[in-house]
Amino acid sequence: MATQKTIAVVIVAAGTGERMGGTPKQYRLLAGKAVLARTIEAFARRSDIGWVLPVIHRDHESRYAQLGLNLPNLLPPVAGAGSRQGSVLRGLEALAPYAPDIVLIQDAARPLVDDAVIDGVIAALGEAALPALPVTDTIKRSGDGVLVSATEDRRSSTPRRRRRAFRMRRSSRRTGGRPAGQRNSPTTPRSPNGRAPVSR
Repeated sequence: MATQKTIAVVIVAAGTGERMGGTPKQYRLLAGKAVLARTIEAFARRSDIGWVLPVIHRDHESRYAQLGLNLPNLLPPVAGAGSRQGSVLRGLEALAPYAPDIVLIQDAARPLVDDAVIDGVIAALGEAALPALPVTDTIKRSGDGVLVSATEDRRSSTPRRRRRAFRMRRSSRRTGGRPAGQRNSPTTPRSPNGRAPVSR
């Protein structure tokens, strides 16, 4: 009987919300509840998720505390870095003592992820996977930005979503503490053939 893989989730919530102004978007209310709280709960309520780790901005500790989250698999938040890539790496470093087999990365500002997408990413996982949804818009190609030269086939177009998954190595000697396939970028996992499988 195969041993069940342990799964951890890094919720990237270290943005300042400068583009929107005012309250950072991850702390704004969506139907009466903070966006970040909804994102965390989408993963924490699943029985197959062992740990959920929020990575927050160093100045947002009080904002996060006010969410009042008390979930059995929710770890204390860690402070992010000056870039998304750096924040993800800090989350991975904080997860190292737990040695999860699989790590999912999710942006805090995308709370409407459903179980079907999460299940699809986990099922598609080799070394790494990212989800993509079918394109419904008509996509045009233009060589000069003025005239349309072609209409793209929607069946071959898949917008990448800012959530992804990959396998963690229990030994970090070769990767300096980073997960398998992560020698260069902790936010762009690669499979052995250099491609990340897509989950639809």
